[in-house]
Amino acid sequence: MNYIILVNKENALDNKYYPTKLKKIKLKNQNVVYLNRIAYRNLLKLLKDINMEFKEEITIKTGYRPSLSQAFLFNDSGLKNDEIAKPFYSEHQTGLAVDLSIYVKTREIEKNDWLNYEEIINWLTNNAHNYGFIIRYPKNKSSITGYRYKPWHLRYVGKLATFLHQYDLTLEEYYDMFI
Repeated sequence: MNYIILVNKENALDNKYYPTKLKKIKLKNQNVVYLNRIAYRNLLKLLKDINMEFKEEITIKTGYRPSLSQAFLFNDSGLKNDEIAKPFYSEHQTGLAVDLSIYVKTREIEKNDWLNYEEIINWLTNNAHNYGFIIRYPKNKSSITGYRYKPWHLRYVGKLATFLHQYDLTLEEYYDMFI
């Protein structure tokens, strides 16, 4: 599998694309999500380590989204263009992207409130690469990625994550320089 595939507003997946090796994950709230098996294996390690550091619970919110689900979100969410991708332009369709949630006791923190959890964001920023993940839409890079800062949106890129972290590069910058 190509873990460094670039999917963004200019680079769509083929309309016949379907991710391979998806793992079915049953969440505590009884929802089911899917994620690439290798990405999931590494995400479990990340979640174990981050949850040992903080009193809040960090969990999986979303993973793989088929094109019909992405179309529904895009058309009916009322979100801005810098918040949600069109079908076939979403990383969630690769099975390599995951959105995380923060729970305080049993209450899920709204995405707009994530910025109040700076220590968790800093941990993810400084450690996600050790598990093969990057914060896909980092702070101060929205002019490059086309999306606003989303510290909860992680993307599995495998060993490339450490290089991107070390040189403070987005996937777009990496593609522009090396591919």
